Amino acid sequence: MSSTTRRRKLPWEQNPDWWKGDNSKESRSFSTMSRQDVSHVYNPARNTFVDLLKPNDLEIPYLISEGKIKPYAIVTFSRVKPEVQNEDIKLSFRPRLEEVTVACSPIYDLAQYGKVHCIGVGRFSDNQFKPLIEDDMADRTVSREHGLIFLKKEGNENIVCYRDVGTKMDVQGHFDYAGKRSGSTNGTWVNDCTNIRNIVLEPWPQDEYLSLGEKIGNTHRFKLRYQLAPSDNDIKLSG
Repeated sequence: MSSTTRRRKLPWEQNPDWWKGDNSKESRSFSTMSRQDVSHVYNPARNTFVDLLKPNDLEIPYLISEGKIKPYAIVTFSRVKPEVQNEDIKLSFRPRLEEVTVACSPIYDLAQYGKVHCIGVGRFSDNQFKPLIEDDMADRTVSREHGLIFLKKEGNENIVCYRDVGTKMDVQGHFDYAGKRSGSTNGTWVNDCTNIRNIVLEPWPQDEYLSLGEKIGNTHRFKLRYQLAPSDNDIKLSG
């Protein structure tokens, strides 16, 4: 049985100025890492980055309010679910799926402040993107610390990157730094085709999406996408 997925327009496709407003789906919690600690992201033997992250870094909202930083890109987290269908479609053998944005977050260039903006993906409460299904029930096929999105600075160039992480815990539920875990339990997929488990995707191409979670038809339940944030000139031209 095959399936087709219909994607709703993303926020910036509907309104280029959307990120300046009060969007209930926007993640307003900002996690950062020092630029010196970014090298640890590339260590394949490391099981967690929670100890390196500063969750809810309050300096970021201040910098935003003062107009000192602007988004480099907007990252969206969407969920795939069966589309509400009429009787004619229900009788077909091609169930239709729709992709609905459930959360989004801007990502900022913080290099001049000695920081790297990070977006956590997974079941941990501090993650910006949590794999929730209906009724706030988590998709257990997604790891606690499944992935980490971060913005790397090389010279004058910004590079959006993704690290498939995974977490090793002991029987008491504490981080097991001595244990071994090669990435997330079920991996992260590029365009639903290539598994990048325990790999740093650098750069993460803008025209490619990442998927994770339970398999639904020929795709996975959750998808990550990003698009460069509109510049002031773009907004003026579109206004």
